[in-house]
Amino acid sequence: MPQIPAGNLRNLIAELHALHRRAGLPGVRAVAKETDFSHTAVHDLFTAAHRQPPNIQLVHAVAAVLASMARGVDVDETADWMDKAWRDAVEMPFDPNPAVKSSEPTDGNESVSTPFNAIPTAQELRRASKGAQPFVVDRFVTTVFMQGKSAVRRITERVVTAQDDGVESYTAKTFSGRATLGRDYVPVQALWGCQAETVQPSRPGDPIITLLKFPQALQRGEQAHFASEASFEPDPQEYDRDWIDVIVDHHGIVPASSCFAGSFPLSGLTIRVRFDTSYLPAIAWWYAEVTEEERTRIPKRSEGRLLDIDAGEVSYTFTGLVCQPRESYGIGWEWPARR
Repeated sequence: MPQIPAGNLRNLIAELHALHRRAGLPGVRAVAKETDFSHTAVHDLFTAAHRQPPNIQLVHAVAAVLASMARGVDVDETADWMDKAWRDAVEMPFDPNPAVKSSEPTDGNESVSTPFNAIPTAQELRRASKGAQPFVVDRFVTTVFMQGKSAVRRITERVVTAQDDGVESYTAKTFSGRATLGRDYVPVQALWGCQAETVQPSRPGDPIITLLKFPQALQRGEQAHFASEASFEPDPQEYDRDWIDVIVDHHGIVPASSCFAGSFPLSGLTIRVRFDTSYLPAIAWWYAEVTEEERTRIPKRSEGRLLDIDAGEVSYTFTGLVCQPRESYGIGWEWPARR
């Protein structure tokens, strides 16, 4: 991503980079071949430190090619979105008041830098939907404990950065998954850094929602660190739970970083599963941005998505990946064949 100040222009170029990734990162010559523009023009579109919006015809041509290459991307909707993003960049290319995360000392203590302050957030993320929660998530670690073939406990720790002023709570929705594609929502309990308020559904079939309320409302750019837990009853019918999913219903999760040889995540998304030692899976893998059906398919070893099962535990940190709004990420597995 080129060095472009925060604002609509950077968002436009970031959208093109996100679309490029979804298309499988084709070379600039391959993209240019499908347009009336040179490969140099396409290369500059992605790499130049723009100070004004690029040629709109170039943007539309490149976006159309990439959308046609990407799975599940509508070409016409992409054109409409790119047109709006370009107009926004023309009207106001740069943010006049970019949010700055403070590291000033408080209460007489020395400033302590955190790993989150230096991590890019919204600049690498696609535009979230209007109903998305107003957060970029800096750290999301969820740990699931299994009993038999059922998930019985899920602990999630989050560090979030508010994208609006006056944000009072984070909305949590957790389900047990009675069958492979079924969902049974349960209340979420607060562990620290928040208070839980359960909101019962107004209509049958709607999910149970838990508001994890912060000690005080967050202003744009402020962070909160909090944790929650959900508990489930083991399923008496022993449905085979074979996946753990994280759905991004906010502005996205920043790229992952870690320390201690990758064993301790500092940022990004990490999913962990501790299995019952009497019920260990035969194989496990990670998945990202796929359909519910695709997440249960065993990947080929050449794809690099198979995971080690070490002492009954499986863990994956989604390195090199920005977890995008409206997508899901998770770990899947297959139980041994019944004899």
